[in-house]
Amino acid sequence: MYVCAESKVIHDDIIISQLTFSQLWYRGEILSIWMIFFVSQYSDLSIFKSSIALFAIALVNILKYSILFKFKLLGMEFGRIKGLFLALILVLKKRELSDILS
Repeated sequence: MYVCAESKVIHDDIIISQLTFSQLWYRGEILSIWMIFFVSQYSDLSIFKSSIALFAIALVNILKYSILFKFKLLGMEFGRIKGLFLALILVLKKRELSDILS
């Protein structure tokens, strides 16, 4: 199901080469929030495990983009991490993630 959550989010996300660093940052935030929202809708899935997976994916991509000198794409990964923390804060406060998605 975690793979489904990741693929559901990535399915709607197409990276266009003309996007700026801040636009990629925003996409990364939304990608993380949607993934945590998707996982939170199913009681079978663990928000903690998906958060660890999302954070690990972001760290691996940060390393990959640093090695490949694709520094603009780092914005998306930093946005993923920020979105992850925003979503986790909302989950801990027991607020609805749908509020931040709209």
